[in-house]
Amino acid sequence: TGAAAPDDDRSSIVSDRLPQSASPFMKAADTIPRADETSSGGFIVDSDATIRSTADSRPTEPILSRIAREQGPLRRDVPFYTVRMYDQTLPYYLGRTVTQVEHYDELATGIASEPDKAIATLAEWRKRWENADQAYAIMQPDEYERLASAGVPMRELARDPRRVIVSRR
Repeated sequence: TGAAAPDDDRSSIVSDRLPQSASPFMKAADTIPRADETSSGGFIVDSDATIRSTADSRPTEPILSRIAREQGPLRRDVPFYTVRMYDQTLPYYLGRTVTQVEHYDELATGIASEPDKAIATLAEWRKRWENADQAYAIMQPDEYERLASAGVPMRELARDPRRVIVSRR
């Protein structure tokens, strides 16, 4: 027997599987609205915050797949930079390492032990970028706008709400 009878409006998959002795603990849970109670007219209400939250948690796989589908696969023999940001899903979906540019955060210890695997300043990255025959970079849209307006040569390959991927040529 469950904590709530199956025909009780407060019945749920979880409460139906609980023993009767758990019913006193369900009173606190009864105050939490169910998904269907937070909807409007049968439709779940979606807010800008939810959309941003979803975009922030999305892996890079969709944007990389779109590039491969529309422009062919990214070359593996040229550098891939992450400019002033780090997306932890990127190396996984690329299947290779990337070079950090002016961004340390949780990678500071690793970068300190292998400083040649990161670029300390945007100015140094720009020299390497402009001298490269080909390279790729990922950055946030506002960073892309700043660099483009500063004349950094780059071609946008794809974007989503929080990332822009560019190539040198």
